[in-house]
Amino acid sequence: MTAKVIRSEALLLRAVPYGESDLIATFLCEHGGKIAAMARGARKSAKRFGGALEPFHTAEITLQDRGRDLTTLIEAKIVRVRVGIGARLEAVDAAGIALRWARDLCPPRTEELGAWRALIELLDALDARESDARAELALAALRILSEVGYALELDRCVVCGKPCPEDRAA
Repeated sequence: MTAKVIRSEALLLRAVPYGESDLIATFLCEHGGKIAAMARGARKSAKRFGGALEPFHTAEITLQDRGRDLTTLIEAKIVRVRVGIGARLEAVDAAGIALRWARDLCPPRTEELGAWRALIELLDALDARESDARAELALAALRILSEVGYALELDRCVVCGKPCPEDRAA
């Protein structure tokens, strides 16, 4: 089978050491969804991927896809640095939780553009301002859940399915 090349902006969701010098990296890609890739030599040489295998930053990645579960990471470079997240523990915690949710909620190889945008907007908000990280995370959580098909419906009773009266809150 001929290898297909995938190029996309991506967020690193997880990196697991493999062997002596490799990593298995899981990315949420803007185009292509959640994709796992073997990053050969990533732990031996800092030059190989130039720090692009760090969480919270947006990277532009190039993958070689041979139709298997695991692709091969050919190239990665940072296109959006978010150093402001690392400056506040609450922001690091909120960003880590959101990336973990994306790893668990987004199905492999399924483009989730709405979830991607919600995650990018959350990371940008955590990077840019001294806002309440927990409030930003809660808003992003509702949006991500909605985008992947788990939206809350507040117009009907969850037990019987009857519509809520107009004059009463759900």
